[in-house]
Amino acid sequence: MVTLIALYGAAAAPNHLPAKDNALQNHIQRNQKTVTKDNEAVLSKQKTAQKKAAKPKTAASKYAKVKLTSKQRSVAKDYDLTKTQLLTAKNMPVTAIGDSVMVDVSTDLRQVFPNTYVMAKVGRQVWQAPSEIHGLEAKGALSQNVLINLGTNGPMTTQQINDVIHAIGPKRHIFWVTTHVPTRNWETQTNTTIHEASKRFSNVTVIDWHGLSADHKSWFYNDNVHPNPTGNRYFTALVAKHMTD
Repeated sequence: MVTLIALYGAAAAPNHLPAKDNALQNHIQRNQKTVTKDNEAVLSKQKTAQKKAAKPKTAASKYAKVKLTSKQRSVAKDYDLTKTQLLTAKNMPVTAIGDSVMVDVSTDLRQVFPNTYVMAKVGRQVWQAPSEIHGLEAKGALSQNVLINLGTNGPMTTQQINDVIHAIGPKRHIFWVTTHVPTRNWETQTNTTIHEASKRFSNVTVIDWHGLSADHKSWFYNDNVHPNPTGNRYFTALVAKHMTD
């Protein structure tokens, strides 16, 4: 799997989206209801999925003889994934933590990673994450693979990102997505903090959404922060390729 105030996510952002962004607002509100509703069902399936999961290095041989269904072939085509990548993702338990960008992309993520527990909320700041993480662990909802998309709403300090990583713990694999928020002056600093954290912690992998999306304004809604349907496909494809590598 990153937000702003009232979907924009900056201190100066308005409390309501302008009319031209109603599509984004409706999309995020709909997704927020869906992820909340479906999380408990996902949680009950994650233990079963964990037993079926294959490590990326051995997945190719495990899935060599498996035939994809027509729906799976369609998903693989939509997100430009190989059969091994798709089937690895299908059985991979994931906990996704983020802000409105994670809410925005959640439907696409669950197309590829159906066993994803999404803990995302509009306006979430990185400093709020540790308490959320402890709550997830207490209820058994913190899986071995943790996808994080935080940093859209403000600058991120080294201590804040360290606190998040320590809360998750060294035995889990953390995939941290860089932020695309060219409308705010903290974008570079936040992404530098993310990259530096991956050098300090061996269980942190950076997924460089900022690098991939930098020259693709057509992938975003009018705010140039939240991916539109096209951007969500590219976002999800990038995440899937990193998490199943």
